[in-house]
Amino acid sequence: MMWTPDLVLAAAAEWLWLPEGAEMEQTDHRIVCYPAWSGMGVVADSVDSDHAADDVIDRVVDRVRAWGRPTVGIWVNGTERPTDFEDALKRRGAVHEDVTDVLALPLDVLPDLGCRQAGVEVMRVDAMATRRGVDEVDVRVWGQEPLTAERLEAEAAVLRSDWESRTGFRVLATLDGRPASTGGVTIAGPPSGGPGAVARLWGGATVPEARHRGAYRAQLFERLRIARDLGASVALVKGRAETSAPILARAGFQRFGSERLYRITADA
Repeated sequence: MMWTPDLVLAAAAEWLWLPEGAEMEQTDHRIVCYPAWSGMGVVADSVDSDHAADDVIDRVVDRVRAWGRPTVGIWVNGTERPTDFEDALKRRGAVHEDVTDVLALPLDVLPDLGCRQAGVEVMRVDAMATRRGVDEVDVRVWGQEPLTAERLEAEAAVLRSDWESRTGFRVLATLDGRPASTGGVTIAGPPSGGPGAVARLWGGATVPEARHRGAYRAQLFERLRIARDLGASVALVKGRAETSAPILARAGFQRFGSERLYRITADA
């Protein structure tokens, strides 16, 4: 059985990150309040409602205010009900903040990403030292606060548990011995009717001075290799159109659609 476009989009729709401390509510939309350390704020998506778009937005904003957060990021992909939901966000002053492409690659054959460039090394993150390296990259790329020692230890413990259960892992690429690029993978079950497990690729990030020097390519290949060894039949990723998406396309990933992020204030 093949991975059809509908199956890929169904797998993408099931994708949700819920770390410890996150609060999720799901009615005719899904909304998650992430813990402060994540830098994610409040995120809403999966709008499927019989109510007017403005009513849905009002309820989202009300919940954001109740959580004491100043803004909410709302993801749309064109499948929302009501169909004018995205237009309603624009009318309410929401700012278009980001866009990602939904991309997938069958893992029956690994792509040829070229020879590893000199000075680039890749390792699976399995100790505090490598987890600190990941944090160095994340702080610089995403602008988030450095994790505390306690949070780093908790994250390292989660990675060890995920590896033992064969449900996920993270890799770190170094360039000339310095942390340069990182990315994670979660192994998820297939959507209804899907032919196999899904490798969700997330958190891909590369520090500016390491870009175009093979670090991202090397850690991407390692993620695909390990994911296939763990039984995944397809790799799924949401890549930014202006950064990782072109690299992923050259690696053989096919685009199946896009998701757009709008940010609206709690007083909208």
